[in-house]
Formats: sequence, C-alpha cells, structure tokens
Amino acid sequence: MKLFSLLSLIACCLPNILLAGIQLDISVISKRGIDEKLVLVSEVHSSEILISDEWARIDMIDGPTLFVRVNHEASSLIYGPSDLLKIEGLYSLRNGVARQRISPTDIVVKLGEERQVVIKPTTDQQLEIIFAPKMVP
Repeated sequence: MKLFSLLSLIACCLPNILLAGIQLDISVISKRGIDEKLVLVSEVHSSEILISDEWARIDMIDGPTLFVRVNHEASSLIYGPSDLLKIEGLYSLRNGVARQRISPTDIVVKLGEERQVVIKPTTDQQLEIIFAPKMVP
C-alpha cells in the first residue's frame, strides 16, 4: 500500500516538475517626445509564468503591444535545461504601422539576471524593455 501511495504521489507531481515554468518579469517604458523639451512617459510592469515556446502578451493603454516567448539556450556542458535563456519578441504600435522583431540571438540572459533592450520605432518614440527571468519554485 505504501508503494502504491508513493507511486501515485510521483505520478501526480512528475508532470509539474517536468513542465517547470519560468517567471519572466517584464517592464516596458514608452517615451514619446511631444515637443523638444516635453516627453510623455508611460510604463507597464508584468510578471508572466511561461513554459518553453509559450507566448505572453503585454498591452499598454494607448501604446505598444509586446509579444514575448522564452526558450532555453542549448548547452553542451550541461545535461538538462540550461540557465541561459533566449528571449524572442515582437511588438507593434497602436496604429499597427511600425513593427519590429527582437531576434532570439539579440537577447540571451541568465536566470536571475536582468537584460535591457532599447528600441526606437519612430524618431519621437523610444521603448525600453527590461527582462528579468527566474525559475518558478
């Protein structure tokens, strides 16, 4: 009976262990120049729990929409998932005209560290995106 209970417990917990997610803290800061000395700044902070190849969507009110996904970077030195992550993203502005893809080779970050990306979609606008991945306990 104890063996059956132990096997049942392992069978219930194993899928959760194998599909351990990554908590990705994302900060998006949008700066838009209204005039030479006047800059409108808006920001949004989001914490998403993602499994590899799963997309997250972050919307800013009257601002850009950001789509992000995370994958483990392959490593020949480590058996199993690496602590290096590739972050891939796509953003579009509210009017849908300006789009830019963030290449997976552009953003490689270690678990527990931060990485900042600055994008200038137009001459009067700048997006600062900060990624901070963590393992979900």
